[in-house]
Amino acid sequence: MGTSAWPRLAEHLRVIGNMEAAFWMSIAAFMLAILPPAMHSVATAVLALMCGWIVTRATLRGDSVNWPGRMLRRLGGISYALYLIHLPVLALFNWSLGQFLDAPATATLSIAVAIGLSHVLTVAIGDPLRQLGRQWSNQTVREVLP
Repeated sequence: MGTSAWPRLAEHLRVIGNMEAAFWMSIAAFMLAILPPAMHSVATAVLALMCGWIVTRATLRGDSVNWPGRMLRRLGGISYALYLIHLPVLALFNWSLGQFLDAPATATLSIAVAIGLSHVLTVAIGDPLRQLGRQWSNQTVREVLP
């Protein structure tokens, strides 16, 4: 690792601002609403890359000193739960509220609810299971090693 490009890449990622990452993720997310259906696969790929960017930023161990950095770190922490529930939440909100609200309002509300539910799922299920897995792993290592 000391001679590879990874430490330099991590340093470059730290230099780029969190607000820039949030900006580009927002652009990619709204591409799905703006572009014609033929371009949705490209917009989805760009959105996936931006979500990967957020996860990468969240895994860097440097402490964030500003609120956008902390917000992006938390979004990276809940990204797996968000990945699991975003489509059902979007479909449910489109089915239930799509006839009463316009598309941007329905999308904004469903995204906010999906992020909130992802946070709850991570705190209620993901974090305790991660802690239990660490305990089992540590116990197994103690049993195997003399």
